Amino acid sequence: MALTFTGLKLQGALGRFGKTALTDIEGYVELPDGKVLSGSEWGNMLLWEGGLIKVELCRPGHKTCHHGAINQLVLDEGELVTIGSDGYIRVWDFETIDTADIVDDSGLLEMEPMNELLVGKHVNLNCMVKIHERGEPFWYAQDSNGAIWKLDLSFANVTHDPECLFTFHSGKIEAIAVSPVTYLMATTALDRSVRIYDFAAKMQLAEIKFKQGGTALTWAPKVVNPKGGLIAVGFQDGVVRIIELYDPKGLPVVAGRNNVGDAALRLKHAFKPHTTTVTALAYERNGEVFATGSKDKTVFFFAIDDKYDPIGYITVPGPVQGLQWSPLSHPESTLLVLCENGFAVQVLAPDPADYDAEKTYKIKDIHTEYFCFYSIKSQLKIEEEIKCREKKKADKEKARKEFIQKELDMGKELEEIEFPEEEPETDEPLPDIYIPETPSPILCGFYSKPGKFWLSLGGYDSGYLYHCAFSPVQHDKEVTHRQDEPFDFIPMDDTEENPIRHISFCSTGLLMFCGMEDGAIRIYPLYNKDLSVENMVGYWSCNIHDNDYGQIQGIFPSFDDRFLVTCGADGNIFVYNVLSAEEVQKVVKAKVPSPRRDLDKEKAADDIEDPTAYR
Repeated sequence: MALTFTGLKLQGALGRFGKTALTDIEGYVELPDGKVLSGSEWGNMLLWEGGLIKVELCRPGHKTCHHGAINQLVLDEGELVTIGSDGYIRVWDFETIDTADIVDDSGLLEMEPMNELLVGKHVNLNCMVKIHERGEPFWYAQDSNGAIWKLDLSFANVTHDPECLFTFHSGKIEAIAVSPVTYLMATTALDRSVRIYDFAAKMQLAEIKFKQGGTALTWAPKVVNPKGGLIAVGFQDGVVRIIELYDPKGLPVVAGRNNVGDAALRLKHAFKPHTTTVTALAYERNGEVFATGSKDKTVFFFAIDDKYDPIGYITVPGPVQGLQWSPLSHPESTLLVLCENGFAVQVLAPDPADYDAEKTYKIKDIHTEYFCFYSIKSQLKIEEEIKCREKKKADKEKARKEFIQKELDMGKELEEIEFPEEEPETDEPLPDIYIPETPSPILCGFYSKPGKFWLSLGGYDSGYLYHCAFSPVQHDKEVTHRQDEPFDFIPMDDTEENPIRHISFCSTGLLMFCGMEDGAIRIYPLYNKDLSVENMVGYWSCNIHDNDYGQIQGIFPSFDDRFLVTCGADGNIFVYNVLSAEEVQKVVKAKVPSPRRDLDKEKAADDIEDPTAYR
């Protein structure tokens, strides 16, 4: 066994490439006689024997076996099948490969595939499995560009064409939002698509694609669109698009137009307020103002009417991570701006009548407050260490008194008691206060009371929720020189290396939903709506997303708190039942908004496709 491929792996043996260029290997297969056939980044096959490359296989004319990496190799009924990132599946003669040897100094051996199938031009095949259906063999292939294919590789006279069974996001899902009125959710990703799902029926309803990848998304609240048919999406190039969702069956029947489908998407508005990636979108509580944030360190405001009329923008101290408007319970409508570099900004909702966008879009005289997070974690750790040492000394003194009492109870005098020898204890000096040179990134946050808010941070300052407040104490200092400390904190179990990425609440505020770095979700029952150490005595946890690369990108309850939906960097979307088993058995159904009157007569909005455009 030591000489087999498995044995060499167990021994930690390394393959030597010799004259062949170094390459990452995605797929390989072990041959019956112990040799190994692998793929390469440039698309040729490498035949290995004894830890060395015996020969490199290519097509006639020194053409590569595939254009791009070979992701999987499969031995099937005496034939070798290769699956490439170029969308091709090729079948090769196994005997020719097994007996292959070098014929010249090039180290290449040319051979022609027996059969080939092009699944699609924009297909990147990752892996395949063979399934027998009613006695006939079919292959199911995963497409890294977001699809599952059913393939017939019989290459007979009558062969079925490749059939795309499902489409989905490819790669990380950037953002998710739920409908305020029904069981629908919207998602977007860097694959340039926006998708609508009926999560009660577990099916995708509609999809629309653009020229750039989506990075932020929010569903317009009922105060803006009572039917729940508007979605705002931000993109990599700074464009924001307002997309309308409707039921095409509600349109008038016109010859030549197909009204089939449960849902349809239509571009309603497109505007470009930013020069780079849009990271956050938020509708004001009264539905009068729409705010957008970006990595370009600006927040842009729009007046919501039939169109989104620009009011102007403000600059903030760092790339925008999140936006949240104050709830109706607060006396004033303010926007909380969270920046990646530890800054929080609070700004009053601008009144469109107070600003003249014809002269300049920059808003200069709006009331703004700043908070620059100053780390207190090192001080907290020192205080914890002091308490630990004091407790240790108290426990030791308690044990000493118990020992003395036990000896006295046995009839001994105090002078007769012999104490066990103890090594003298010397406390190590306490560590110095540490403040990270690079500010810890703000991951998420939310209002608690007017002027006060909670923050979850990554990096060094993870492990706690910090309660912060905007204060006039340091208003005379430059924004970048401020050092604002939180006034309260809550230690969060097992979050030192696994910070909370996203937080949301149920409609009553009695359940707090947390999305974690490791893809887990936590649900904290709150016995009243205030967060405190005493009020957060336990939580439920569920690990569904990938623990290594499935960090939670969004977590939201449905409009009626019946379901919880999450999306992750692993490309997965999960829906959880929050209610009891009896409640879950009740039939629920999503309803797509009916189209607006005369929607079919309106001209579609002009899109922005030029990445250099700025308007």
